[in-house]
Amino acid sequence: MIIPERILRPQMTESKYIAVGNVSDAIRFRTIGGDIYVEARRYDHGYVGAALTAQESSGSDGIVYQVNAIPGMPTKSVREFLAADTSFTEFRSTNILDQQTKGAPYTYFVPTNEAVNAMKADAHTGAKIFADQSRLIYVLRRLIYPVTLFLTTMKAPQAYDVPTANFAFTREYVRFDLSKVGMDFATVINGSVTVNSLHGMYECTDGWVYQAPKILYNTEDLTRSLCTVPACNM
Repeated sequence: MIIPERILRPQMTESKYIAVGNVSDAIRFRTIGGDIYVEARRYDHGYVGAALTAQESSGSDGIVYQVNAIPGMPTKSVREFLAADTSFTEFRSTNILDQQTKGAPYTYFVPTNEAVNAMKADAHTGAKIFADQSRLIYVLRRLIYPVTLFLTTMKAPQAYDVPTANFAFTREYVRFDLSKVGMDFATVINGSVTVNSLHGMYECTDGWVYQAPKILYNTEDLTRSLCTVPACNM
């Protein structure tokens, strides 16, 4: 990958974006665990990152950095991507990914460990849902979508009705209210959960991943029917 400008490590901040062709946010940078990652995406694709190694060389005509992968080229599945990030350990432990074997690819808004633990700590509703595996899977599917969602290519400000992974069973939709601040696009889901492109839009070989700070659930999930379409009675 060749970046069309001379850029030093101190300039590789979260606010730095580099345009390539007609993609204004084609290249961005993240610091994770002390390592700098360069993340790239092609037109109509999500980001794939690579870590900069310690070695680099500088000359009169540019700087050469070594990376441990090819930015913009997905090689990991959603399962592998999440397994590499300890922020999603609690989500993976629910075994929700084992339930998403049909209808892929999906866009996953993945709750962080803090989000999952907050739901478990909610004795009134959240903990009860966690005690019922079928209802837990239904609630988690509310943040999983059987469509490709690139927030940066959606119009803002604007509202969208988006089918969830429960759509085949209950025709469930959620409301996305999209907004934009600078290069960051954010959506508020059902007026409750805010997800942004800054912490997501990652592309895997079988889907896309965003980070979600909260799980979307309510007391009605304790009693609602988990399948309402005619096929449920067949």
